[in-house]
Amino acid sequence: MKSPAQDKASPRPTGLYLRIPRGFFGVCIDHFLCDPSVEWADQPSELLLVPSEGANHVFASVPLARYPYVPDLVEDARVRGISVPVPAGFPLRRLTQDASNLIIAHPRAIAQASFNVPADAYECAYRRCTFRGRGEDISCGYHRKLAKSHAAKAKDGPSPADLGALWPLSTLRGARGTHEVRSLGRGRFRVVTPSVSYDVARPDAWKGRKVHYLPGVVFRFPSFFLEVVDPSGEIPPEIRRRADRAGWELWIAET
Repeated sequence: MKSPAQDKASPRPTGLYLRIPRGFFGVCIDHFLCDPSVEWADQPSELLLVPSEGANHVFASVPLARYPYVPDLVEDARVRGISVPVPAGFPLRRLTQDASNLIIAHPRAIAQASFNVPADAYECAYRRCTFRGRGEDISCGYHRKLAKSHAAKAKDGPSPADLGALWPLSTLRGARGTHEVRSLGRGRFRVVTPSVSYDVARPDAWKGRKVHYLPGVVFRFPSFFLEVVDPSGEIPPEIRRRADRAGWELWIAET
């Protein structure tokens, strides 16, 4: 069966993938963001099977070499969806189609800033509102809740750094070739990655500040597709046998 969403902009290596296309379940991929992120200390280099009652789930950690910061992953997912390579020895038979979740984590999902990160400095992680600073219209439920939460906790010290804070915080330090930060003037910056670019606002007072990060969950999807990438447009026999034994339907990506 042909894949429901194709990715011709950046060819992937031949193999089997866990696939989340754009418009999954008919909604924006932002719908599946975990905000605030849940800390997850174990960051395996390959897929991890997570036992659970009813159906097992899959856990994948994003490599920093590909996505140095969470916004790089999220912005790329908005454009191209998510593809996670499946190792040859991964036990597909222990997963359940349409029931197993895909959990995506990032090593820098939780920011621990030593300075105050006020809600009015956030970019909206959901791109659903016009919130750009104190006194402006807050038309997004996420920011209304966030502003109220920060006001309640202001007496206890620095405001918490939720998911939306990762956009401006990511401009404090670049990564050559994968996260280039360019100043646009007047507190605006453009981040350029190998696949996408996006603009971010950041207070000038943050320049030179350092941030400590903890690993955590960024996305949780209720299900996923199994997608095959092969130049021939056919499913290799070994991959078909693996899917058949596990009871999974396969999708074929156009290359």
